[in-house]
Amino acid sequence: EGVGERSEQIYFDYFNGGELKYIWDSSNVYGKATLILEAEDKAGNVGVAEITLDLENDTALPITQITQPTPDQVISKDFDIIGTADDSTLSEFTLEYSSVPPSLGGVGGGEVNPIDYKLIKRSTFPINNDILAVWNTIDIPDGNYILRLTAKDDNGYSNETTVPIKIDNTPPIASIKFPTNGATLSSSSRTEILGVAMDANFDRYILEYAQQPAGQWNLISDSNEPVIPPAPFNKGGAGEVISPPLPKGAGGILGIWNTSGFDGEYFLKLTVWDKAGLDSNDSIMIILDDIFPNVQISSPTEREIVSGVVDIVG
Repeated sequence: EGVGERSEQIYFDYFNGGELKYIWDSSNVYGKATLILEAEDKAGNVGVAEITLDLENDTALPITQITQPTPDQVISKDFDIIGTADDSTLSEFTLEYSSVPPSLGGVGGGEVNPIDYKLIKRSTFPINNDILAVWNTIDIPDGNYILRLTAKDDNGYSNETTVPIKIDNTPPIASIKFPTNGATLSSSSRTEILGVAMDANFDRYILEYAQQPAGQWNLISDSNEPVIPPAPFNKGGAGEVISPPLPKGAGGILGIWNTSGFDGEYFLKLTVWDKAGLDSNDSIMIILDDIFPNVQISSPTEREIVSGVVDIVG
């Protein structure tokens, strides 16, 4: 008798006594099992021997595997959950999710227990290394969650697999703060591009430029570190919270652009990705001027002596 409360009897119609040997294939039994041996003689006397075993035959349990998403993967939108829920006598499998308590970095409340799980899919058909369900996460708040796959068979056995994941349906922030759109700048060997590139599950950003009209995009900088606005600080006194002053705008340095020799209209584009595969971008147009004004004073001339009202011509 195992987890499924099953019983199996084997009869030996004739036995002369002595040592009894029998090879038992226990591969389809899991958990506590009781072996009972009964012997009856011709006088009707019955002898009973009994032992309890703990069988760890994992092959007796339904197979439950989640191969996608992987542990701690960040997912979004409609996501294909891939894995296996299989058994020769499968009765059903369920795919569920639950939020993680705030104390563990999640968005839910209380402890995770069976009533906290919400159903994604229930099916009576086995699936082997294929799509278990397409999960629409659009209306689920961003945060940490647990996926649980449970399979049951006709023998009363069940097995489950859990995977921690993160949901993120919020696009990253991409914002160029300086220069501003339409600004005219002098060409320079060091032009600082300031802005913001951030996300709760930040992956990377790239900053590029292209010359008008619609030229090829060229890389200025590429980083897997977010660029965030400086944190506000307490001014004191009445407790007013203000942000520290920033040169040329509210953002950090996205990249240093060498514009020496550049002249004309250019596009700047910032693209930011998060670990869920979401992206955002911001682009501006600026004018770079590499030609210095032509300045000349024609009158008065060099070292000329003048007095009173002087006409300056140039």
